Amino acid sequence: MSINGKRITSKQLIMQTLLSRCMGPIERWDDLIKQETAVGYNCFHITPLQTLGESGSLYAIRDQLQIASSTVKKNTTNDNGYGDIATIIKGLE
Repeated sequence: MSINGKRITSKQLIMQTLLSRCMGPIERWDDLIKQETAVGYNCFHITPLQTLGESGSLYAIRDQLQIASSTVKKNTTNDNGYGDIATIIKGLE
């Protein structure tokens, strides 16, 4: 495994779980993740981004192909927000 081209061991991973429904719209994610990396986190687990089912549990997904409207930009193209998410993920690498 590597971060920015530098090999790291599993003991060097400092992981943070980010609750997608608490992160707000995707436009804010870059700043939130920068804050987390500033305090030492170098690996992130982001909970599912899909629209949640009746229970509201982060793992009870209503539609696995539909990203929650609270996450993606209002003017998202026909890719349902996947392009925005890909941009954020590439920025993490």
